[in-house]
Amino acid sequence: MSNDFDFNFDDILNEFDADASNSVRSDEYEEDEYESVEIPSPRTGARVSGGHLCEAEALTESSDETVAAQSADERGPRYDAEIQPDDDEEYEEDYEDEEDEEPVPVKQKAPKKAPKKAKKAKKAKKSAEEYEEEARMKELIRAERKNNHESTGGIVGAIVALVLILGLAGGAVFAAIHISNSDKILPHVTAGEVDLGGMTVAEAESALTSAGWDQRAETPLTVKTIGDITFTVDPVESGAIAAKSDVVDAAYKYGHDSNIFKNLLTYIKNIATPVDVNSDDSDINSEYLDGVISTAEADIDEYMGTETYTLDEENSCITLKKGVGEIYLDTAGLKSAIVQAIRNGETELEFTDLSAQPTMPDFNAIHTELKRDPVDAYFSDDGRFEVTDEIVGCDFDVATAQSLWNEAAAGAVVTVPVTITVPEVTGDSLRGTLFCDLLGTMTTDYSASVDNRKSNVRLATSKIDGLILYPGDEFSYNTTVGARTVEAGFLSAPAYSNGEVVEEIGGGACQVSSTLYSACLFAFMEITDRTNHYFAVNYMQLGTDATVTIPSEGNAVDYCFRNNRDYPIKIVGYTNEEEDGTCTITFEIWGTRQEGDYAFVEFNNSNQYGWDNQWSRTVEVDDPGDFQLAKVKLVTDLYSAYDDALGRDCRRTLTYRIVTDLDGNELLNECINPLLADGNPAMDTYYYHTS
Repeated sequence: MSNDFDFNFDDILNEFDADASNSVRSDEYEEDEYESVEIPSPRTGARVSGGHLCEAEALTESSDETVAAQSADERGPRYDAEIQPDDDEEYEEDYEDEEDEEPVPVKQKAPKKAPKKAKKAKKAKKSAEEYEEEARMKELIRAERKNNHESTGGIVGAIVALVLILGLAGGAVFAAIHISNSDKILPHVTAGEVDLGGMTVAEAESALTSAGWDQRAETPLTVKTIGDITFTVDPVESGAIAAKSDVVDAAYKYGHDSNIFKNLLTYIKNIATPVDVNSDDSDINSEYLDGVISTAEADIDEYMGTETYTLDEENSCITLKKGVGEIYLDTAGLKSAIVQAIRNGETELEFTDLSAQPTMPDFNAIHTELKRDPVDAYFSDDGRFEVTDEIVGCDFDVATAQSLWNEAAAGAVVTVPVTITVPEVTGDSLRGTLFCDLLGTMTTDYSASVDNRKSNVRLATSKIDGLILYPGDEFSYNTTVGARTVEAGFLSAPAYSNGEVVEEIGGGACQVSSTLYSACLFAFMEITDRTNHYFAVNYMQLGTDATVTIPSEGNAVDYCFRNNRDYPIKIVGYTNEEEDGTCTITFEIWGTRQEGDYAFVEFNNSNQYGWDNQWSRTVEVDDPGDFQLAKVKLVTDLYSAYDDALGRDCRRTLTYRIVTDLDGNELLNECINPLLADGNPAMDTYYYHTS
């Protein structure tokens, strides 16, 4: 700190010299006047010295005769009174009474002795005019005495003041030199709360070290603001606190860095007013603070986002952040708080003051947007079972929302409770009902097949896999798989054709259709077109196979069925070829159980007649619901016969679908063969090989 005050002793001395000179000249003049003027006493004839009494020369003595000639009545009582020749003491007493102060003696010359003749003469009587003249003379004398007193007192006072000022000035110069040359900090200097007064530089450094100044300067201030956004401030770079060496330097320079008189004045000021050398706001680095605050504001904007509100149906609430798009920190207040916190030695600061408070959102408008009644999900009515999702009911109290918003702090997440009504039928539940139940399945073995036939089995199966049939849709094997041609990727392999075993493009396709047919029997599908093989096949029992062909000439043989259920079904087909050479093909029919269905845990297509590929599959049913757990089995009745038209022995079969409970009690037993016109079931006929 510095001071521009100029302590000029020369001006003061010149001023007092002038006053003293004027006083002396006045004194001399008055003394001469006293010596040169003599005023005759109107009573005694004695001459009295006085100053500036020119009127005395005009006075004349009244003759005794004139006085004596006056009658007593004319003179009055006061004039008859005898007047003493020496009244000076009486005059002085009158003066003392009027001025109430110590009279200054008037310099007078000793009066000359009156002639003996005058002393012996009879006292003459005085006229009224003479008494008036005498009173006038008294007043003049009193005034002169007073003037003498004041003039003499002024001179003395000026001399005393001059002596004092000269003494003080000399002491001040000595003090100024001593202060400027001292190695100690001025007495009332601090750095924050650390008292450095009267210390040397080394002592001040030690005091600051003991007070932890280095740690304060090196420990950043952590500021937490809206949304728990935090940032740090470097104490020294902010200018709020100086490094220890800079603090000590500033403390010592205060009162030591100017001329001796300015240093003296600084010292005097410091006696009355303590100085904190770490509190100069001009040292604050506003550019740095603006930078860190700007970064924090960007983080706050990112935290706040732009969403007005979010409906959380799972937790039955609306969430919104108070002040989206309206959060502006009071940057001036924040900078001031940062500086104060650092200077107070704090390491953490929480600041959430805003330049303006955010406005409340229109909760009535939000209520209009969200208010709705619950509606169940549903399938489309075009038979494609496309799901239209449910509408969840929603409602909330506007007054409650407003109250919660008012109570929340700026930037806080406001959670408004919402009444959520979930419909009984949801989109997920509908989709979950589709293709969720295994209605039927069948697996057959093709391990003994040649590679080309295996390839054909894989290709045909892949063309069917994933096919969805909606209620009423009909499946056609030939349409789905297509013509078995080289161009389609099929290969030449052994196959039955017109009662003969031949090499045919796409050989092995019949095992695919037969496996699918058996799975459809378990699933209770409506079979619309099916023909058994001319010869018995070795991959499944008689009565459960289905042959297909698309010859270059003649009629095609197809396998067809219809989805006769209320829900769509999905056909899943896959092949599995193990490292040990085992090769199987599997079809599964997936759909939705409906009224009248069973929850099957076993699918059995074994044959009591010693069929080589005994097969059955068990499954777990997690939640059968209202459906009865059961087992389903395909059983064939075999009959030997002779075909008169062809003149050949044959075998004929009737196939039954039998359902039992888990204890083996029969629940259903029905023949799956189609009925003839006479109402009897049409039997499957299998011929023997002739060669």
